[in-house]
Parts: sequence; structure tokens; C-alpha cells
Amino acid sequence: MKKITLITILLSLILNVFSQDTIRNENSKDYYLQKSKDQKTAAVALFVLGTTVTVAGIIVTSNGSNSNDFTSGFNKIIAGALITSFGVAFAGLGYLFLIKAKKSKRFAASLAFNNQNVNFLSRNSVRPVPSISIRINF
Repeated sequence: MKKITLITILLSLILNVFSQDTIRNENSKDYYLQKSKDQKTAAVALFVLGTTVTVAGIIVTSNGSNSNDFTSGFNKIIAGALITSFGVAFAGLGYLFLIKAKKSKRFAASLAFNNQNVNFLSRNSVRPVPSISIRINF
């Protein structure tokens, strides 16, 4: 009984992993707005992480410069400098995510559904037809 239960659980997990993903509409306004929101959340998280790591690196560096032992002080200064540089790199990465989030939000604003006038030759008439318009900026 235990083997059957274990096999059933493992089979359900494997089938869930290898099943098809849900269909996403990557050309919709909602998709790009959600993408922008996720990127902005990642940017804020990286900014906070980068700031925290930078402050920690500065504290380690200042503790190393106040050390009486030259070897341990020098090692703390080097470690603090490395930690500070990683913090600055994380903050810079957060800034890049913020730029990408703004671009995704602008692209979502450029996607719109509207009615375009179309000429029908057989009837010599103009009728509005629902269409998707995409604005491309160079």
C-alpha cells in the first residue's frame, strides 16, 4: 500500500512537471503591465539588497582599518572592499531592472485596441474594423 501511494505521488509530480504550460498571450497589454510590475519588484529588491550589502561592506572595511593587527586588518579591508563592490553591483543591476520595467510599461501603453477604417472595394464603402495597433518608436 505504501509503494502504491508513493508511486502515485511521484507519478503525479512527474506528470505535472512535464505537462504543457498554460497559453500566454504575449502581445496583450496586461502581459506587459504584469511584466513591468514584476521587473519593478525585482528592481526594488535588488536596490535594497545592494544598499544593505554596501553598508555591510563599509562597516567591515572600517572595522579592518581600526584593527591593531596588520594582517587581520588588511584582510578585513580587502573583504570589506569586495563586499562593497558586490553591493554596488547589485544596486546597479536594480537600476537596470528599473529601466527595463519603464520600457515594458511604455510598450504596454503603446498596445491598444481601436477601430481602423478599411475601404471595401466591392461596396465602395468605408467601415471601421476592430484591430490591434502597435506603435514603434525609433
